[in-house]
Amino acid sequence: MDILVTGGAGFIGSHTCECLLRAGHKVRVFDNMSTGKLSNLKEVRADVDLREADIRDYESLADSCRGMDAVIHLAAVSSVEKSLAEPRSTQHINAGGTLNMIQAAGRQDVRRIVFSSSAAVYGNHPELPKRENSPTQPLSPYGWQKVTGEFYGSFFCRIYRNEFTALRYFNVYGPRQDPSSPYSGVLSIFADKSLRGEPLIIQGDGLQTRDFIHVLDIAEVNLRAVEAGPTPPNILNIATGIETSINHVAEMISTAAAQGSEIRHAAARDNDIHRSFAGIDLMKTYFDYTATIEMNKGVLDLL
Repeated sequence: MDILVTGGAGFIGSHTCECLLRAGHKVRVFDNMSTGKLSNLKEVRADVDLREADIRDYESLADSCRGMDAVIHLAAVSSVEKSLAEPRSTQHINAGGTLNMIQAAGRQDVRRIVFSSSAAVYGNHPELPKRENSPTQPLSPYGWQKVTGEFYGSFFCRIYRNEFTALRYFNVYGPRQDPSSPYSGVLSIFADKSLRGEPLIIQGDGLQTRDFIHVLDIAEVNLRAVEAGPTPPNILNIATGIETSINHVAEMISTAAAQGSEIRHAAARDNDIHRSFAGIDLMKTYFDYTATIEMNKGVLDLL
């Protein structure tokens, strides 16, 4: 298949491109390089068609969708914190850019769209594990922007008669996640600080939990989402189904790093989700997949 990957030079996107190419697909990358890096694509640069443009530019997006069989839409500002600090600009990118992509793909007769949604859509609703039919109660503009993207996809794909699947990624970690970004994931930030011998700062009591999944598992699921035969459900959780506390994460990384690090606690973040882990029955059923990389091994990729 010919597959367009928006945000393909980024953390998840670059691993997804490698996975698609190994499976024999042709890959076109669409990325404005605001957070994506050419170095992320160094192993496959000669094998991808790179289009440097922004998803807010509808014409560039429509041109890049031409001739594609599927789109994996990863381009976004993937940060709760930045959406709180800059709600208008992130709305234009995350919601407006997604609408551009859905309309461009529909008008170019792209058969299937795979959209990277987020566990942030669930917010702090007490139901555990979080299932695809759990209420959506986002605590941030980012979460609402992802809910909006899911709505746009399910609505407009009925009009364009193509297929739409939203993958609700839980907490993704792994190589190429930029620890220098203030919006990076806690695992990469802790790993970077541990390598520097700096203390690991936990915001709050550390009892808050997350469902961490390695980026290579995410890339494999993205591949299966475009290759799936019968149309999968519109929404699927992508996670391990394992609940891990932030305290445990800090202890695991401090122990795994040669020099270790002191663990400290600071004030809790506003709008922080207390507990989160996924029900993954749909992922197992429709993609015949369970995450393969255990966290105690996956963190070694960061050290």
